Amino acid sequence: MINHLTSGQLIITVCEAELTRDTEAIGSMDPYVKAKWEREGEDKDWKSSMLEGAGKTPNWLLNSDNHTFEVIVHDMHESIKFIVKDQNVIDTEEIGELQIEYSALCFNEGIDEWFTLFHYNASAGKLRLKTRFRDNAITSGETYEEYSSKMEKELDQLK
Repeated sequence: MINHLTSGQLIITVCEAELTRDTEAIGSMDPYVKAKWEREGEDKDWKSSMLEGAGKTPNWLLNSDNHTFEVIVHDMHESIKFIVKDQNVIDTEEIGELQIEYSALCFNEGIDEWFTLFHYNASAGKLRLKTRFRDNAITSGETYEEYSSKMEKELDQLK
């Protein structure tokens, strides 16, 4: 099957995390996720809800309405960064982060995967992301399989 995804709409859901790095000496962490990317030369960002007292196993799907956002993808080789932070009274502290190319999130019309978070090159846990991708070339109501089949037929005709 041919997979020439180039641009489209990417819906990202931050599901949950299993954190191994604890930034709190006393009490539980209050984690949230921040996503950062660039679109048409402009910096963009999104922030999840902070989950008070969620500690090392926050679940945004179960405990928040603010866990999904949209990115318009123009280049599959560009990337998006996810940073998990602990909200404190005075400041925030980074728990871990990851940077990933859009191509890994758009595969097979979307994914449901765990990704390793790092803090200074050491594993800090993992973050579960769920995505849905809609290629701009797909017509309304058409599944990705139908689109791929149509493209393969068109290429066969060109041979």
